Amino acid sequence: MSSPIRRLAAGVAASGILMSPLSQAEAAECGRYLPTLADCQNPVTECALQAREKARTDPNATCNTLIQQAANSLPVRTPQRTVVVPPTRNASNTSITPDAATKLAYIQNEDPNTRTMSGLSGFYLGGVHKAQTYLPSSGLYASLLESQRQQQRAAWNANGNVIDSCNEYVYEKYYDYSVFEDAFVKLGSNYRAIFNTAYAPAVNGVIPASAIGTRGIVNPVLRGKDGTPFTPNIPFQAGLPKNQFFTVPLPAGDKVPISIGDKDQVTILPGLVSVTLKNLHRKGLSLTGVVFTDSTLAPTIDQGASYYNESWSWHKAMSELNAGLLDEQMYEMDRLQEDFAALLAQRESLAATLAAKLQPKPPPVYSAGGTGPGRFSEQYWRDPIWNPDPSSVFQAARLDLDVLSPMSLPGLAPASTPVAATQSALPPTLPPITPTVPIFDVPVVSLACSGNQIICLLYRLEALDDAIEAALLNAKARGCLSFQRGGGTAACDWSPKRFAQRVTSLYQGNREQKHARCMDYTDNNFAALKNKAMAAGTVNYPPTNYTLSPTLLETYFTRRDLYLKALSTVAGGLLDPVTDQPRLKWESGDSYSMGNDTFGASAEYNVSLSIDNLSKTDACVMSPRVHGFFKASGSAFGHGVSLIQADATVSDVRADIDLDVLDNTIHLVDEHKDLIAGTYNLVSGAKSASKTFVDVQTHFVIVVVPVTLGAKVAGTVGLNYALGASHKLTRPTPTSCVVSSIGVNGRVEPYASVDAELYAGVDLFIVEAGVKGKLQLVHAGIPLNTVAELSYGANNSQQLGLQLAGRADLKFTFLSGSIAGYAEVGVWPFEKNFEQTLISWDGLHYDLKLFDRDFSVPVADLQELL
Repeated sequence: MSSPIRRLAAGVAASGILMSPLSQAEAAECGRYLPTLADCQNPVTECALQAREKARTDPNATCNTLIQQAANSLPVRTPQRTVVVPPTRNASNTSITPDAATKLAYIQNEDPNTRTMSGLSGFYLGGVHKAQTYLPSSGLYASLLESQRQQQRAAWNANGNVIDSCNEYVYEKYYDYSVFEDAFVKLGSNYRAIFNTAYAPAVNGVIPASAIGTRGIVNPVLRGKDGTPFTPNIPFQAGLPKNQFFTVPLPAGDKVPISIGDKDQVTILPGLVSVTLKNLHRKGLSLTGVVFTDSTLAPTIDQGASYYNESWSWHKAMSELNAGLLDEQMYEMDRLQEDFAALLAQRESLAATLAAKLQPKPPPVYSAGGTGPGRFSEQYWRDPIWNPDPSSVFQAARLDLDVLSPMSLPGLAPASTPVAATQSALPPTLPPITPTVPIFDVPVVSLACSGNQIICLLYRLEALDDAIEAALLNAKARGCLSFQRGGGTAACDWSPKRFAQRVTSLYQGNREQKHARCMDYTDNNFAALKNKAMAAGTVNYPPTNYTLSPTLLETYFTRRDLYLKALSTVAGGLLDPVTDQPRLKWESGDSYSMGNDTFGASAEYNVSLSIDNLSKTDACVMSPRVHGFFKASGSAFGHGVSLIQADATVSDVRADIDLDVLDNTIHLVDEHKDLIAGTYNLVSGAKSASKTFVDVQTHFVIVVVPVTLGAKVAGTVGLNYALGASHKLTRPTPTSCVVSSIGVNGRVEPYASVDAELYAGVDLFIVEAGVKGKLQLVHAGIPLNTVAELSYGANNSQQLGLQLAGRADLKFTFLSGSIAGYAEVGVWPFEKNFEQTLISWDGLHYDLKLFDRDFSVPVADLQELL
């Protein structure tokens, strides 16, 4: 709360009673120096610094007066809106609780001209995100891009249904949705405007083509440009949870009982593995779900787990239901849920790691038409047939090396390089920030993690369940677990942001898969498809122009598969769809970079699976190889740092695995070993580092109010890997290969979970300032699962066979969220409030399959195709 002297000074200053622009104390310190408003907002000279410092304690200091006058003289046309008020601090570093939850404030939106984005050229959505980044701006590049897009759209419309590129194919296949996308691409992260675009009313009885929601209520069928309905049609879901808090998993079908006991141990019994923990403080612990201490939570979660049926009408009704709320109030609830979702994802990952330790075998394989998770399902351990392997449990429980705990980085204090040009221009030190205590930084976990891996992980699981239950109780206090009987707003259940993110990703995965298939089958060369004939065996397709419509192009894809199979009934799936030649390498890679003057991030990746040295005459020289690479960096106020660089290459004879963090100066994993012939080798582990990678500060002006902003980039980076390689020496016959089985199999997953935050400080007597919002900088993982083996058939057969199975996925959220600075000058009735959006980016949300192949063919048949 403001002091009486402050209120009086603010009132006097607001009234313009101050007679002299410079106090006597200031004049004595720096001669007849008269600070300007610009000097007070961003002091550079020593005199300006003295004037700003004086304003910390003297309410009538010139800088306080100039800032107050600037605030009062803002033009009437300056936009205002009601905003949520964050906790703020005053010049004495005292935290101030807002005297009102919302206030009317002068606002300044983020400058779109400071945004940059590049990369993702291998994705259809790369072009979409580039347009979303640049088209809201007014620069030359934006004008050129807009002109190019308009010319492209005009050409596509002029040629009817004919397609000449994979981009045009995707655009016209999803035409009704593409028109809507073109309408919102300039709106950036203005979620309410995106909602209004989707639900624009009919004009003279005609619904705008871009009003996808209004049209969807009348008729939900969306069509391509040639009139073909989408498949699938709008993928809305029935039985959605009430909100994110109702997605917490509940225990079900536990296969490993975990209970309190007189010691920490894993017990092996015939057909059973059980675990006791001596310091277990919760009611129970389960791999499959949270056992709540508060008995009221489980039935509440169960009641809301399947609550809403999503549709265009439902989204409109929810907007009307929440019409009495500020959008920003709903966005605050969204942020709570995003944090909760991150906790649940962390729990899922930890439970899966525990399951892998208890059952370190390849995931189960199902034949066609079977049920349950497939070979590479991440939740294979949830399947009913999953059972622990007692011998493996015993072996893992005896290990005294904890390879799973975060690594400390000795001798590396958080960076604090200021952006200001000289030390003399630095503002006063920012207020101290109370650090968030890491979930696992509790004595019982630290003690357990000095022992074996499984006990360590179980106590971490309990700590996560503590955090999850605490988050649920906080959500309950905020009304997020309440059921609105008889009406009432539901701030946690819907927001324009959630709607926008939902509809702007409706066909993200579908479109990307179609684009990838098109590139795979055509190499984006459509000239060859205008008079294409295919004849082999019983397959005979006469010359046909497959470019006349998206439907005809898809007919080509189907016919091409049949043609390749006719070329070789055994190895057709290994033939390249463009060249007809054997394809024994699957690879995917790209880079991306985006951000603005406040925060930025970049990353690049490459993953591949291959069989090298395929020979027409000597099958014995074939060699399987798996490679994965991931690199990410982040920046704040222009200060950048390399976050992670992970590189793994494994063949049948050697494993090279590296993980470096913090500008490649810290080596978390440095594994280089030859895989000795005649043995089975396993290289596995998990390493991570948690750190504040960047901590910088700079001057900033929120509309007219000077504040000091600090920026942090912090999080965890790491690598999970479990790679096996076999190289067995046998010779079934004098003429056969010496190597009867060579191969690599396993999983490589480099990841980064790094967030950005701002914090504010003020050094003016009449000013309070705060920051709200959060930003996910990089939340990425590139899991690569592979099996590549060369071996003789069953029953010691002399026929050499090749098995290839590989899947790589790109899973990331990149630069997503928003951060705004808030400042308040004076007190009521002379109070002025200001807010400026510093960064607001909906970011990239990908969960895409890069490649997925599974083949088993005789090598002899493959050699015939060379």
